[in-house]
Amino acid sequence: MRYTPIFDTCVFIDAVDDAIAWTKLCAARPRHGWPLSWVTCQQLLHGLSKADGRGFLDSREALNKACELCKGKILDPPICFVRRRILQLSLAPFPSKKIRDFLRGVCASETRLALDPLVNEIARSCETQCESHIRSMRWNLETLNPKWEETRAHGRSTLTEDQITEAKRSWDKQALKGVLAEAFLEGLDVSDRVSSSACLARRLDAALEFEIRRFEDATFSTSKFERARGEFLDGMQLHYLAWDSFCFVTSEKRLPNAVQNSSQSNRVLNIDQYLATLND
Repeated sequence: MRYTPIFDTCVFIDAVDDAIAWTKLCAARPRHGWPLSWVTCQQLLHGLSKADGRGFLDSREALNKACELCKGKILDPPICFVRRRILQLSLAPFPSKKIRDFLRGVCASETRLALDPLVNEIARSCETQCESHIRSMRWNLETLNPKWEETRAHGRSTLTEDQITEAKRSWDKQALKGVLAEAFLEGLDVSDRVSSSACLARRLDAALEFEIRRFEDATFSTSKFERARGEFLDGMQLHYLAWDSFCFVTSEKRLPNAVQNSSQSNRVLNIDQYLATLND
């Protein structure tokens, strides 16, 4: 089966200097284009809002390339995408046409000062989402171990050795995925929560696997998740795999490795793997 690719932000950033890969993508692109992830769109606009000089020109070129591949097709934000397409909930239409026209204007801007003010609003929204996720992660760690920050400051895991042993003994990924799926449904008007939760746990397997992996790293190691804000957005990208015909394509090798135990791992590819499929 030939999957529809959803491209990570880094693919377009790298394409600015990788003419060979870009030429292959353009040659394979269907006439109607490939849909652009709203998360990727957000991140490209965020980068543009912070850049000057040569950096601005490169960021604008990356955004131009994203617009060229998508032909105006932009996906809902991941959570809305799942609610609308998987849970079949009634939501207000996503303003794809307005966003397409807005991006056309942004791509024509000559300097950062000439950008539409909405670019900065979207950039701030992206930062706010990451901050909210960090607060959530901190709250979860606080629940496990109120002294986690003090513990990590001494170069140790956020848990004591006894706590790690106990946590690993009770660590049931499938059960955790079910809990996370149920949390996704909280506050939604879903008639059959049991079957919907089971459906979500299956459909969001890669996203949930990645979230649990990040929490494991923050819990069992000395990794500072606050510095890896982009990882939250990576996890959001994986929500698009709830649609069975999508695959996610990234330039990062770390992300496919992080979800290698997921039932959807075959649909998380680095760019070289995806380009190789174009020759099949």
